[in-house]
This record gives sequence, structure tokens and C-alpha cells, in this order.
Amino acid sequence: MTAKPRLGGEEPRRGRSVADLEALLGERDRELAAAREREAATAAVPREIRPSGEAPTMLDASGRRRFACAPAAVLALVVDAHERILLLAHPAGNGAWKVVNGALEAGETVLDGTLRELREEAGPDLRARPPGAVHVHTHRYDAAITHMISIAYLLAYEGGEVRPGDDMAGSRFRWWSLGELERERPEIRVPRGQSWMLTRAIDLYRLWRDQTVELQPVPDPLTDPKRKR
Repeated sequence: MTAKPRLGGEEPRRGRSVADLEALLGERDRELAAAREREAATAAVPREIRPSGEAPTMLDASGRRRFACAPAAVLALVVDAHERILLLAHPAGNGAWKVVNGALEAGETVLDGTLRELREEAGPDLRARPPGAVHVHTHRYDAAITHMISIAYLLAYEGGEVRPGDDMAGSRFRWWSLGELERERPEIRVPRGQSWMLTRAIDLYRLWRDQTVELQPVPDPLTDPKRKR
């Protein structure tokens, strides 16, 4: 019987020697190192001069798994014991109101970024407890940032003076009830087109007000680069 030809005319594969395996592993290591160098070079290029439509990515520590990178914004929906929501109105905003909000900074957890924005925009003495997230969605920020992640946190007000600062310095502030929002129909710029989020914040406040949970888990020791091996 005539043996069937193998695809590509390959000969039957024989067992590799130790030298062959070492050479193969060496080649793989060189390819992996080259991939990491290309990734580092790409990350150093400013986003605005990368090829149009190319989204930034990053590799994990092993260099084998690639993750998409996206900017993130945080919103703080602060609710007091009278079930009113804190809104700010900047002098340059033509009377429009917004919740405390801002961009997440590099190295911050979502919770840390939310509490930082609260201190910066509503005052360093304001105290609030974070019962949980109200909503998460993706939105278009502008032509360059087409996929921004937005995380809205519910914060239960626990005291302290409201003193708008940072980029909200000079703003008016007001604690709004849902009834007042319904009657007066103020312009809400943040969250834009999602005023239902304010109602949801009140509903969740009623549900979670007496709960205390650890929202930000401690770092996994197996992924900590400082862990002793």
C-alpha cells in the first residue's frame, strides 16, 4: 500500500534532541522579549499620534495576555439622611447642575478615585460612606476617546461642611429631594440624559443605608510583585 503524502510534503517527525528543545525554547524567549519591547515602545507613543482607530492595550506580567485599556470617569452620588442628593452648579455652567465627578488617575482604585474627587470638589471636611455602585456604562467622551468607562458610586453623607473646590471652586451647591427635582426640572449636566440615576441612588440608599461591606478587596498576594518567593 502506498503511503499517503503528508501536507506540505513534511517528513514524519522524529523525537527532538535536548539541544533542539533548548534552541526552540531560546527562540521562544527571544520572541517574547521582542514582543515586550514592542509593547513598551507602543505605550510610550502619545495616544493622539497613534494610527487612527488603534486602541491602547497592555500585556500582563507573563507577556502572554493582552488587555484593552480605557480611560475611566467616576461619579459620586452623595445622599444625606433626608434622602436628598448633593448637586453643584459652576458659575460657568449657565445654571446647570452636576454631581461630583472626574477622571480616575493612574494607580487609583475606583473607590479611591471617587473619594478623592469628593474631597476635591465638595470639600476636604465632607465625610461619606460608600455603600456601593449605582451604575456603570461606556460613553463617548470626544473624537479621540470613544470608549470611556463611567462608574457612578453611591455615597452616604455622614457629616462635614460642603465647600466646593478644585475645578468646582465658586460653585453653588444644593441638597435636592426627588420631589424638588420633579417640580423644578433643573438642567442636569452630569449625569447627562440619565436623571433616572438619581432616583436609583435614592432607592439604593434606602436598601443599603445600614449595610457595611468591604467594597475594595485587598490585593491578591499571588499577584503582588513585592511578595517574597
